[in-house]
Amino acid sequence: MKKIYPNWLVLVLFSALLACSSPQKTDHASMQEAVGNIETKSLTDASVTAYQSTADPFDAQDLRPLMDKAEAYVEKWEAVTYQDDGYDLKIKFEVANLGFGDFKGRVSGRLRLRAASETLETFEFDKKFSESQWSYGKDGFRVTMGDWEISGEPGAVKITGTASGETGSLSFDYELRGEAWRPGNGTAFFGRELAFFFTNNILITQAEVHATLVRDGKILNSDGGVGFVDHYATNLGAHVMADRMVYLRDHEGDVFLEWRRNDTTATYDHTPFEYFVVGYQGTVIFDSTDLTLNQGDFYTDPGNHGYSVPKKLHIEAKKGADSAQLGITVTHVNPKDPLANLPALEKAVAESVAQPTSFDLKVDWRLDLEVLGEAATVEGSGSFTITVLR
Repeated sequence: MKKIYPNWLVLVLFSALLACSSPQKTDHASMQEAVGNIETKSLTDASVTAYQSTADPFDAQDLRPLMDKAEAYVEKWEAVTYQDDGYDLKIKFEVANLGFGDFKGRVSGRLRLRAASETLETFEFDKKFSESQWSYGKDGFRVTMGDWEISGEPGAVKITGTASGETGSLSFDYELRGEAWRPGNGTAFFGRELAFFFTNNILITQAEVHATLVRDGKILNSDGGVGFVDHYATNLGAHVMADRMVYLRDHEGDVFLEWRRNDTTATYDHTPFEYFVVGYQGTVIFDSTDLTLNQGDFYTDPGNHGYSVPKKLHIEAKKGADSAQLGITVTHVNPKDPLANLPALEKAVAESVAQPTSFDLKVDWRLDLEVLGEAATVEGSGSFTITVLR
């Protein structure tokens, strides 16, 4: 079972004190369209307007960089591929304003060669670019950073690239075709003016990988794995948006499930926004933003900041006549300080706005699904993360 979760928290917190408090509304066409469909008369400064409408179709323009001017703006396109016996690979393209300079580009990744559950070799790369050193297409979707490029549209993504380092070289030609999905219009807006946003699109929910992977001149047998591709963007610092963030994505055979929940801060009346989606053989068969969460049997971290997280969770999701229930039992808790390895000054800056702890949780789960009058049950074991900021 695979666990994938965002790794942008430290950067967001470190630059949080520089964040602009009054961003301008983005002029990106797809974002303007989403804002234009929202009734604003009843909104307040504390309003959270999340994932309105049913799952909307989206196209290449929704994937192009938003190039928002807010200091807290960060956007990423991330592909994850794994084989049960062979390799796993994560590649991330990122654009951010955080820190000094705007619209900085970055491409990073990690390749692990494995035999059964044993990691034989790890290759990592990370390269940064100023605004003038990377580009994106004004038609369709294409982002180019040095020797790396991601292009395509929802449901069809291609990545090519070459990297070298102290441990050798890697070149990659990767293509995924499958179903794309997003919760409603894909975006949560914050406040009366709808200027702050958190948007996420799943470009590929789950699909077979077609790739040519060359490591130090040797072609690896890299077809036959499973992969997914995500797109995420926000212009609101994590410390302003949420007190707690939950991200679960897991696979059991042909079934995948994803649950993302954000419990907002007092600024937004602690209003949660979340979604739950289930797919089978790469096709979404259930999704909902109408969720009820029950939790209990809490574990309290004896170190760090003394936060508590639940060891028992039950999620009930509804959509029309269809429903899903996900029961989660935590079997192991591993609390971590995501700021632990920062230099003292950077850590002090980050802790002045939030005191985060990330909890890596190993779990057993059971999914009971009823769709179109048919019932099914799937059980699995995996892991997910809860990040508590305060």
